[in-house]
Amino acid sequence: MGVENDPLSGGTRLLQWPGSSVTVTNMSGALQNASNNWICVDNRYGVAAGPGGYFQYQAASGYTRVNEPGGINESGVAEDTLSYVPTNTIGPRYAVWFPGKTPQQSATLAAQVTWTVSGTNATLIFPGLAGAPTQINAVVPIPPPLPPYAVTVSNITASSSQPGFPPSLAVDGSTSDFWVSSGTSPGQGPTPIHPEWLFVTFPRVVAVSEFQVVPRASYGPANMQMWFNGTPVYSGTMANSGSLSVTFSPPLYATNAELYITSSYDPAYPTDSRNVQVAELTFLERALPGTFGDWQLNYFSDEQMTNSAIAAPAADPDNDGVPNLLEYVVGGNPQVADATNAAVRGFQLAGSQFAIEFQEGNSITNLNRQFQFSTDLQNWSNATPITLTVLQNLGTVSKYEATFPMQPQPQFFRLRYILTD
Repeated sequence: MGVENDPLSGGTRLLQWPGSSVTVTNMSGALQNASNNWICVDNRYGVAAGPGGYFQYQAASGYTRVNEPGGINESGVAEDTLSYVPTNTIGPRYAVWFPGKTPQQSATLAAQVTWTVSGTNATLIFPGLAGAPTQINAVVPIPPPLPPYAVTVSNITASSSQPGFPPSLAVDGSTSDFWVSSGTSPGQGPTPIHPEWLFVTFPRVVAVSEFQVVPRASYGPANMQMWFNGTPVYSGTMANSGSLSVTFSPPLYATNAELYITSSYDPAYPTDSRNVQVAELTFLERALPGTFGDWQLNYFSDEQMTNSAIAAPAADPDNDGVPNLLEYVVGGNPQVADATNAAVRGFQLAGSQFAIEFQEGNSITNLNRQFQFSTDLQNWSNATPITLTVLQNLGTVSKYEATFPMQPQPQFFRLRYILTD
């Protein structure tokens, strides 16, 4: 929630919550957390939220929202931010607003809020108009496994920028500042002949499952493309306000990305923009490349991922006797019945030795391999091979040979794989 806080409207904001209060001065940059289920601003604006978390009030450090031409205050306004930070960032949650209510009234009303979640059903009961109990029922979607997280950008450059508005502001995690291209006069905004761009590099290969573009409202990109590693992966148009989110399933792999902008919005010059302004450019990943989770995202939909009989490590959706974890290890396809890649072959060598041949993917990362032996197929112990050699690199997979000394008594040998994360 945006809360204006400048001398024209008082210059301070009083925050009150159960057992505590604080006064926030305009443009102080102060950060205040309130660990309760309700908060009230200036004795006239209450909010309740839950089921678990805290409120965070961030004072602006300067003018954060500049007025459009013709506005009353040409220097802009300072807008503080009141947000709710949930304990469970992907769980269902609620918020109820109490406009015009004092702290005492907010406390009374917040106590009447009930929130229940049962399976995929959520019910919120709260005091509505004239205090009458009001109920909202909602279907809560099952959160997808492997929720997305923002990846780090190691460097960002731009086609141009204005002093005080460098491209780094587009990847600083804050939507209150923004990158601005160099144009200041009508016609200097991006065009197909003279595009503007943001180019980012990642510190490693990233499995991009989504990218988001947050513009400065009314001044953002209109037509644009996204390129990964020099290849176009998206082309489209953004709305005049609001962010753009584009998802990829399966994920796309990139070490760099470029947002290529060919037109932009400008309320003062709708057909002849002066520049383009981007508040945030974010790239999201759901699993590190090469991990079992990354492998799952390449073979299963989100709906299938919620079904343990299909996507779990021990599941065998194609019924070929090879569970998903082993399909991942050997570079198999869990949707196509084929057990040949998972075969382990043993044979005798000269010099009282024997060998085990097996196949593994070249990019698998988050698991441990163990060689084990047993005399009764019940009790197993780890074994260390004399040698472990790559017989043949086939590109995505390799053939291995592990050698062991011949045993004086009959024994069984096996390979065991354990996920480390």
